Parts: sequence; C-alpha cells; structure tokens
Amino acid sequence: MEEKTSTHHYSAESSKRSLALVFAVSLIVLGFFGLLGAFQIIVITWEKVWPLFLLVPGLIFEISYFRNKKLSGLLVPGGILITLGLLFFFCSFTNYGILEYLWPIFIMAPGIGLLQMYFLALPAKGLFIGGIIPFSIGALFMFFTLLQHTFFSIAFPVVLIGIGLYFLYRFFVSKT
Repeated sequence: MEEKTSTHHYSAESSKRSLALVFAVSLIVLGFFGLLGAFQIIVITWEKVWPLFLLVPGLIFEISYFRNKKLSGLLVPGGILITLGLLFFFCSFTNYGILEYLWPIFIMAPGIGLLQMYFLALPAKGLFIGGIIPFSIGALFMFFTLLQHTFFSIAFPVVLIGIGLYFLYRFFVSKT
C-alpha cells in the first residue's frame, strides 16, 4: 500500500516538475521576444501572439499525458486547444480572412481531441464514434466550403471526370 502512495507521489511530483519547466521556458521565451520587440529587432503585436495562450496550455496537456500515461483525459482538451491555437495562429498572419474557408475546423476540433484519445490512450468504441462524427461533419463542411472557391470549383469536377474516365476505361478493357 505504501509503494502505491510513493509511486503516485512521484508521478504527481513529476507532473508538477514538467509544468514548472514548461512555465519557466515559456516565460524566458516571452521575455526574449519582448526584448526583441522593445529594441525593434522584430515587431511583435498582441494580434500575432494571442493564439499562444491556447497553444501553450494545449501543449502542456499533451506533454503531461506523454509523461504520465494515466492522464489520458488531458488529450481531449489538449487536442482541442492545439487545433484552435494553430488555426488562430495561422489566421493571425492572414488577417483572419482565411476563416471564410477554415471555419469547419471549429466543428472538427472536439473530434480531433476525442480521436487522439481513442488512438493514443483508450480504444473505446464510444470515443471513436464521438470523435469521428464531429470530425466528419467538419470535414464535409470544409469540402463544400472549399468547393465554392474558384480553384476547387474547377478542380473537383475535373477530378470526377478523370475518375469516371478511368472506370470507363477499366470497364471496356476488362470486357475485351
């Protein structure tokens, strides 16, 4: 009984140390970039860096899971935060106009978190179904949203014609 307590204490202590390390490194990196901005070596604006407040906690959740596999519940919020953090980080460099096409990622994010938990930690059927539904709905919306874009409105029909011609070719070749 005492061994379990010491093992649990060790893993809790290990998680605290990981958090402290990530926090310390984050402060140093933020301070470093702050100095670079103060001396106008690089220009850093709030509009560009705020997504890090989603991305960093998501990474902390992910790192905590990989350091202690018993914390599998952290994969879902970690996956969601990383997905949305990356989306907003990308959008911060494209003036958010790209959200016109990428908005389905908001629907996909919970599915990504659940699927990550399913594949990495807990292969339960409910997690897979719970993850694949929002991911698939988001992917379908993404497909139709991108289809409205000029490139995709031309490329998709061309691909369909190509696939149809391939199957037509196979049909006639197999008959002879």
